Amino acid sequence: MTHSISNINNYTNNILLPNIKYKQSCVAILFSVKTLVYPLDRNQIVHSITHNSQHVYEDNHPLTHAADLLKLLPERVCVVKQSQRNVSLFLGLYVCVSTDGDQCAEQPCKNGAMCSDSVGGYDCICKSGYSGVHCETDQTVCIIDKDKGCSHFCKPGYQSYQCSCALGWKLQQKEKCVPAERFPCGKVSSSIQWENRKSSNVRSEYQGLNCSAEECPWQAVLRISGSSGFCSGVILKDNLILTTAQCVRKYGDFEVAVGKRLLTDEQGEQILYVKQIHVHPLYMESKPDNDLAVVELINRIILKMSVLPACLPNRDLADRLMSEEYMGMVTGWKDSSELYGNLMLNHLSYDKLPTCVERHSGQVTNKMACTMPQPKADCIFGPGSPVVTLHREVFFLTGMVSQFQSVDCRKGYVLQKVSRFLPWLRPLINSL
Repeated sequence: MTHSISNINNYTNNILLPNIKYKQSCVAILFSVKTLVYPLDRNQIVHSITHNSQHVYEDNHPLTHAADLLKLLPERVCVVKQSQRNVSLFLGLYVCVSTDGDQCAEQPCKNGAMCSDSVGGYDCICKSGYSGVHCETDQTVCIIDKDKGCSHFCKPGYQSYQCSCALGWKLQQKEKCVPAERFPCGKVSSSIQWENRKSSNVRSEYQGLNCSAEECPWQAVLRISGSSGFCSGVILKDNLILTTAQCVRKYGDFEVAVGKRLLTDEQGEQILYVKQIHVHPLYMESKPDNDLAVVELINRIILKMSVLPACLPNRDLADRLMSEEYMGMVTGWKDSSELYGNLMLNHLSYDKLPTCVERHSGQVTNKMACTMPQPKADCIFGPGSPVVTLHREVFFLTGMVSQFQSVDCRKGYVLQKVSRFLPWLRPLINSL
């Protein structure tokens, strides 16, 4: 809504001002260096005139009574004043004449919303499933973001999306996931701590950092009697470990240890024995993909802050987490003929699939992924090392290192993309 000023009546000095336009509001609008326009209602202007002993003339006859003034004045009046050395000089009384056009003419409302023109603006009446000033937000579309939308998983719906949570978490206030148990999957003690660790890792040019207490709680190690360990793995739940198929085929009999940072005997470690091994049904030793296996344990892991599963994502979340916006983190021990050293972590950037395929000829399929090459990175992590990604203070499992020891990791790690194996993993996890 805009207005122009047209003259009703002037006081002593008849100063004719040009028509101007301004946005309607109840604050002074400057239209020359020393001239101000104030929109007032009839009662306010009558009080101002009588209080300041001003005179209004109609056909050269003075109007002295407030009642006469009220009859004369319209609902809204523009008072024009001029400031001269801190003295306000009353120049004139003007009608605020509406020159409002059709605010809906430019079709500001989106997604088929109806536009309703109103004084000073317009209103958008949204169709079901849309919201926002201009109905620009589709409530049925999932938002996966670092600080808005569903905390974990999102499913599009007819009128609105639906949020859900990972293992050990529950939904609160439609979008937020909160712990449903004492030790839910992927929980971190401090997101600030992890941001600091990432910054430190980047400054070191990705040479790897030691995992401190409770920092890499999902880590598992596969070992045989008298060995420090031959492969890494990751805790999926209290009786399941995920590793690679090539790892479980190395030895006919092995055990699993969790709660470890050192490969020697360590206080708080848990030794677990294998009940059954579930190799991906499409795995072939001559092929690079489908290189995953789930190790089912006889006894159950005792969960605590230093021993926790990593969260499994859904496919949409996993694909988002493996974009350029996020950095992954690989954890494990140094790998030679067997594992050695302390439990370590290293941050990495995911690469796009076409680049992966070109750089690792014959070793990457569309069920796999790879990381950006880091020439100064410490090439230490072997098959079975988990790759996790931090999202909303929760670590999600996004990949498993599956390249053979002969592969040059300075070209980037080759990964099994966990999201592509969810149709196999989830039913298996739920049944065991």
